[in-house]
Amino acid sequence: MLLVPYLMGAALIGIGALFLLLWLADPAVTLHSFIISNTPYDEIEYWGMSKEDLEDRHVLFQKEDERIYVEAMLNRILSHD
Repeated sequence: MLLVPYLMGAALIGIGALFLLLWLADPAVTLHSFIISNTPYDEIEYWGMSKEDLEDRHVLFQKEDERIYVEAMLNRILSHD
């Protein structure tokens, strides 16, 4: 009896994974990822990258830009070609 729910769960996971693979194979689908840093830029400035360089690499600063980081992320996603 314990085997039936397990197999049903595995089937649902399998269907979800199949759907995800088919969805990702669609050339119209674009994935974006961002790092939202709690570390202020001035603590990592010694890395030698400007804040703009990091933002171009999708690293946004939550504490410094708390009023605009979500908007900045959405603007980057929407302006992607």
